[in-house]
Amino acid sequence: MAKKRNLHKDSGELLMFSFQEMTGLENIEVESTEISRIQKTTTNTDVDILTDEETTTLFDQERMIDEMLSAINMLDSMDSANIRLIAMETATLWHSGISLNGRYQLSALPNRHFDGYQFLALYYCSFYRAFPSMTDKLERSYERCYEEAFRRYRADEAWKRG
Repeated sequence: MAKKRNLHKDSGELLMFSFQEMTGLENIEVESTEISRIQKTTTNTDVDILTDEETTTLFDQERMIDEMLSAINMLDSMDSANIRLIAMETATLWHSGISLNGRYQLSALPNRHFDGYQFLALYYCSFYRAFPSMTDKLERSYERCYEEAFRRYRADEAWKRG
């Protein structure tokens, strides 16, 4: 049996989980169902696959580190419930597919727009903060950027303390 979708009070949109469920204030009851058949899916072979060399030249690693450092600093001023909301919303959008050249808006952060780098940084950093035991589910190719951003964050914090 499928879960009934909840109407979001503020925006009137349908959401799979209520605010209380996403923040962990309410437990989610899930019915166990047995999978009887798995359907094979096919992928579009006309899509251009980037080689490692092309990805390296197209991806601005230093910009991603800077955006992740900004995201870490922004998340510092938020409570854990808001960080979880951001992590859940960005994860949902991430799995729908994003582009580094795209523009994104999050209902968890109204009136703010993010480019692809900012969105990816917010996704990665909020997920690390909200679900530290599940970071193995994140895309590993951005892990070095996060580690460097976090190292810089720690250095900035140590410098501020004197």
